[in-house]
Amino acid sequence: YCAINSGNDAGNDSNPSFSCIGTSADRAVTLNGSTAKIGKLTSPVLADGIKSLSFNYTHLFSDTKFSLTINIKDTEGNVVATKNLDWTAAGADDKYTVDEFVWELETPVQGDFVIEIVNNCPSNSGSNKDRATIWNLTWLNA
Repeated sequence: YCAINSGNDAGNDSNPSFSCIGTSADRAVTLNGSTAKIGKLTSPVLADGIKSLSFNYTHLFSDTKFSLTINIKDTEGNVVATKNLDWTAAGADDKYTVDEFVWELETPVQGDFVIEIVNNCPSNSGSNKDRATIWNLTWLNA
């Protein structure tokens, strides 16, 4: 996987520089974990509603925690469903553990929607201490 520094210049993995594993087709998004440059991933407008969302996530850096807010928005920008994902390393090697986030929405969202994932930067640091890498973002239509 190759990290994309979404908080700075989406699609540019040179600031800061992260090494790549695999091919360019295997790229994963790394959300900045800094209050100075909050990482946020926003999808284009998607059709046919959503009833579940899942993705894989991990830490590939020296960070020890992160907190994400996952929002489903309507096309007007209103949050119609929201979920938090909080993670703290259990030990020194825990940052390399791959986990899966699965969210079955309590009430499926109908019609067009947008997925937004925001890094909450729980360390409240201006340094990039709370980065999170996500990939295999998938959803089932309502």
